[in-house]
Amino acid sequence: MKQQLRKIKFWEMGISEWPYKTSYEKMKQVVDQNLEGFQIKTTEKWPNSYFFMQGDRYVMEQDLENDTLRVRWDGFWSIFSNEFSLERTDIQAIIKFLVEQHLKSKVGTPGFPSSMYPSLVEQHLKSKVGTPSLLNVKRFPEVEQHLKSKVGTPRIGVC
Repeated sequence: MKQQLRKIKFWEMGISEWPYKTSYEKMKQVVDQNLEGFQIKTTEKWPNSYFFMQGDRYVMEQDLENDTLRVRWDGFWSIFSNEFSLERTDIQAIIKFLVEQHLKSKVGTPGFPSSMYPSLVEQHLKSKVGTPSLLNVKRFPEVEQHLKSKVGTPRIGVC
């Protein structure tokens, strides 16, 4: 993956051409669509993860403990694999680069969870949330720091 990331970084600096057949704009569009209007949610069940959700739809998860970015297969990773015909290491490099560009923050190495995992996360996050405590409120600056961007005011449904 380092070699692929290096090619992308060189391209970003204008040293070489985009190293893939599919255009940068098409790949960026897939990431932007998956992150459009996302919310970050946390849960006590998985305390070392930030979940990126579009409404009730799981998009991806930053697992801080394992430095992994778990990306939804259907509608995200599958497009890079099936439609753009890319290999795993290229997909990892492109998703990592584009997500970091979108979030303006570093992320872990991308991968995709089993097909059951997104629905388990979605079901878990739909469950009733308790009253926020001071400890939960203190987590929002951590999220902001991690993403280096502003997080909206916590609302019902945000852990």
